[in-house]
Amino acid sequence: YKMPEELIEISELIHEDSEVTYPKVLMEYNYNMEMRQYDPTILLTIGREDYLYAVSYPYTEEMLADEEHPQYRLLAPLVRYQEVSLQDFQAALDATNTEYVVVSSANKILPFLKQAGLKEVANTENNVIFKYKLKDPIVFELVDYSGVR
Repeated sequence: YKMPEELIEISELIHEDSEVTYPKVLMEYNYNMEMRQYDPTILLTIGREDYLYAVSYPYTEEMLADEEHPQYRLLAPLVRYQEVSLQDFQAALDATNTEYVVVSSANKILPFLKQAGLKEVANTENNVIFKYKLKDPIVFELVDYSGVR
């Protein structure tokens, strides 16, 4: 099974830029599915089920207001091009602890991401890697079970 060279490059660029071992990343669907297989140290903001819903159905106002599911406010503009306020998008990034957003350089969301305060940190042939400065970052650490018998 061969991974796209660009996916490998994206992984390397994120790790070079990140100050944590397990950066959390919002990616478009295809790379999201492949990254989970290639690099388990990159934590993915969106799960498969949430993506499948997003490509099939629009989000209602009630769903976008749901504080229990901030990922809806990330997927609505990314996948459906539904309007979400900059503040709600930023709050969803903070709530999900998402520090990086990777999108294709042709994605219509690019101006929105820049308006939301994300900074371009790297480019590949077909993708842009943005970084968001989290208000209160949570560092993920693996549980050490080495002493458990």
